[in-house]
Amino acid sequence: MNRPSTSPKLKALTVPVDAHGSLWEFIRISPDPMVLQVDSKIIDANRPALDLVGAQSLADVQGLSVLSFVAPEFQQTVKERLNQILEQQQSVPVLEQKLYCLNGQVIYAEIHSIPTTYEDAPAGLIVLRDVTKQRHL
Repeated sequence: MNRPSTSPKLKALTVPVDAHGSLWEFIRISPDPMVLQVDSKIIDANRPALDLVGAQSLADVQGLSVLSFVAPEFQQTVKERLNQILEQQQSVPVLEQKLYCLNGQVIYAEIHSIPTTYEDAPAGLIVLRDVTKQRHL
């Protein structure tokens, strides 16, 4: 039986995100926090992502740089990952990062990002998983 290759050298499939399309509807109902960014700026986020960073509404985070939530010691790594996603259109492996919420609270999250497009512009879809509690066990 032939199985598809799971080689990490394969480039990620990119699926355009349409704010009114079925993919974004899936993102909206996902229990996992998800953020759409273009040029490192937050374009959209689902409710779990807003809750994770303490935002009341999308307006609290829309237009902010994703880097504004990233701890200083992770800034360079995140910039390199953003370049890989946006410029090279490659997904990046999961990375645990220290993040700052809007209220200054520190959380730890596993972050996976994949390239996509939004209105014909390179974009990144960021999926977060809060691992703060696991770190304190």
